[in-house]
Amino acid sequence: MPETRSNGGEQLMGIAIISDPQSRANLLREMLRLDPALREAGAQVEVVEGTNERLRVRVDHG
Repeated sequence: MPETRSNGGEQLMGIAIISDPQSRANLLREMLRLDPALREAGAQVEVVEGTNERLRVRVDHG
């Protein structure tokens, strides 16, 4: 069952099924970009390997 959260009286529900490695990498980059600590550190995300079974990335935070 998807997670639900309340946001000021509005209920939010989200689920994502990402099948291909490039889309998963893009989603991960976006999630990391939104992390304030990583953003302040100027972190860079590089996809090292992507298959349908796994996604391996390198995060360089200077």
